[in-house]
Amino acid sequence: MKKVYNTLASLLSVLALASCAGSPEALTYEHYKKRDLDYQENFRVLQMTDIHFGLATNFAEEWVYFDTLIGLAEPDLMVLTGDMFMNASVDVVNQLYNYMDSKDIPWTVTFGNHDRQGFYTPQFIEGQATYDSYDNCLYVNPDDNVNGHGNHYINIVSGTDVEWQVIMLDSGSYHSLGATYDYDVIHEDQIAWYEDVIKETNKVQFDVDDFALVPPANVIPSVAFFHIPLFEYVDAYEAWEASGFDEDMGSGVYQDSGIWHGYYNSGFFAKAKELGSTRGMFVGHDHTNNFAIDYEDIVLSYGVKTGRGIYHDPEMIGGQVITLGDDGTIDIERLFVAYGE
Repeated sequence: MKKVYNTLASLLSVLALASCAGSPEALTYEHYKKRDLDYQENFRVLQMTDIHFGLATNFAEEWVYFDTLIGLAEPDLMVLTGDMFMNASVDVVNQLYNYMDSKDIPWTVTFGNHDRQGFYTPQFIEGQATYDSYDNCLYVNPDDNVNGHGNHYINIVSGTDVEWQVIMLDSGSYHSLGATYDYDVIHEDQIAWYEDVIKETNKVQFDVDDFALVPPANVIPSVAFFHIPLFEYVDAYEAWEASGFDEDMGSGVYQDSGIWHGYYNSGFFAKAKELGSTRGMFVGHDHTNNFAIDYEDIVLSYGVKTGRGIYHDPEMIGGQVITLGDDGTIDIERLFVAYGE
């Protein structure tokens, strides 16, 4: 059984993760990916976020909209970064996932704070069986003791070499403050999991026993997708503002009522800086923020809210394409798509 989200977990190495009672074997980092994808020059990842499909969704109109967006993006991989659903049913979930799978493009999901608020069980929305029924879905949710559901990754490979890693983390839902609540975070045991994925992949690729023996310039680049922004999104925006909104540092807008990060700084950004792999972090959550800021050599980016579910700016909806370059750099393109285009 998974831990409760707000339970403080002890830090565990993924290589020593004890699976839950009854599981036949301990898990290694390799259990958290379904299959590799072949790298091609300028690999395109389409981020869609905060779709908010529910019982009142008009699917006939939405599929026309999504066809336009995906056609413009021409993605090699699609990542839905949470709040796909709000007050949805099993049928609503199946309709979106069937549509995604019909595009014959690899896709996966991370969860937001609203996805679990539906007319279905947690086992349905989080469980591996739901996602294994889709041929093109790369979601993985091992039965482990790590906080969250669906912490997983995808290797983008050329032959036996990993060119990029795409890492998905569950940033949770809510943290109770008694009569009120705050948002959850990426927990310390998830950070330990992230660290082991990066270190073990690099150790295998470079045939070394210690990650420290991999030259920093050679560390496999990665990008991370989750839903709730980090504290550092505030720091990044303030630094960008202090620069006079230097175009070489950032782009996009801060138009929301705030940057609604989690209830404490768990140290994920600091760990990413230390490891030197992650080139960008991509979130949703705050629907009318879509800035991307290069902060201490990591791009902190909001996606573009996808579609018109609940609050939005009708001139700033669509999706975002993150291009993974063969030189280890990323490029970001916002696709603003209005209904009826």
